[in-house]
Parts: sequence; C-alpha cells; structure tokens
Amino acid sequence: EAAAAEIRAAIPGAAIGVAHNMMGFAPERARNPFDRALVRVAGRFYNQALLDAFGEGRWSAYLPPFTRLAGRRPGLPASLDFFGVNYYSRLHLRFLGDGGRIGSFAYRDPYGRGLTDNGWEVVPEAFPPLLRQAASLGKPLLVTENGLADAADTKRAAFLESHVGVLAAAEAEGLPVHGYLHWSLVDNYEWLDGWEPRFGLLELDRETLARRERPSARTFRRLASGYLGRPFPGRQGS
Repeated sequence: EAAAAEIRAAIPGAAIGVAHNMMGFAPERARNPFDRALVRVAGRFYNQALLDAFGEGRWSAYLPPFTRLAGRRPGLPASLDFFGVNYYSRLHLRFLGDGGRIGSFAYRDPYGRGLTDNGWEVVPEAFPPLLRQAASLGKPLLVTENGLADAADTKRAAFLESHVGVLAAAEAEGLPVHGYLHWSLVDNYEWLDGWEPRFGLLELDRETLARRERPSARTFRRLASGYLGRPFPGRQGS
C-alpha cells in the first residue's frame, strides 16, 4: 500500500501488482472426507488469504492446529492494478501424517506424464480453477511464473503447449489474462534446490556462463508471438 503510493508519485501511469504463487491441491484418497476437508483448508490458507487481502482489505486463514493469520488493511484493494499468478504444480494431501502431523503431502503422477526433474506433477488441469479464483479480484491477470525442471528438455515443449492452451481457453471463457511469463529464460539458482533443477529455455554452463538454446525455446517463441504487441492495462482509472 505504501510502496504503491510511492511508485505512483514517481511514475503516475505505472501498473502495480503482486505475484502470488498458487498451488493446486487434491485429496490423496478422492472419497475420503478428511482428505477433502484438508484440501479445502490448504486452499483457503495458501491461495485464498492473499486474494482476500487485496480484494477486501481483510483476511483470516487458519492452518490447524495452531496457525492463524488475520488482519485488516482497507487501502490494499486500491493499491493494486493487476494480479500476478505463479503456477507450477499440485500437491496431494492425506489427513494425518507421520509424527502426529495434521496431514502429509506428496506429488503424484496419476496421468502417467512423468514427474519433473525435481519431482513435481505436470498438471495443466489444475491451472484453470486457480485462474478463476484469481479473477474474482476483478483485476487484469498476468501469469508471472510457469515452467518445469527438465534438463533433458523432453517434456518442456508439451508443457508449454498445454499450459498456454489453458490460457487461451481461459481468455475464451472471459478471464482477463493479459500475458504469460515463462520461468525461466536461463537455468537459475533455486532457493531450495540450488543449481540442480534446470528450468531454462537456455541451458547455462555454470563454469563459463555460456548459454545454449534448448529445442523447446522454438516452441516458446512460436507460442509467445501471440502475446507480442498486446497492450497491458495500465493503472485503473488513468
């Protein structure tokens, strides 16, 4: 809120937004009521609380058994011009985990597509519900991160096709998706996993810093051309 005011004072036409990492959740046992309840709790805490903050200026989320987040900032909704969605994968939740935990989570591969190099599920089907959820804010949407760890580059082209296809369907549905940013242009350092996961369209040699284009970059170039030249909404009301 305060940062938005400072930016607008310096650049009145700037479009200001935040990026929210949104996660798909599914019950480990589809018909188990406790697993399904855990999915609802996780979705509320992880995905919805930030949407509430920027949509209503207040939030309240509970993660059993001891974590509750609540607050109120009435000026937050007016501080936002667009909303960024980071999306990668989905977690499968099971009620009652090891060591007395309320639940456990794991990545699964129910469709047989193969997990990414760092063990994440490839599931474009979980993306549209999150876009609809984010669109409830009534703000323009920008996909600020989407990609996968795939050093051999055997899954990335299909990943790009399926996820950009989801965005096209979302736009046809009327959702205000205005752009797509892939993670990442070049192999990068991941906070949890270091240099091992390879997310880049360009392969990076860490010793020489030489870059080599992976074949999937051609797929990205073709798909991304549809977004070139699109105007991105500026500050609402400006």
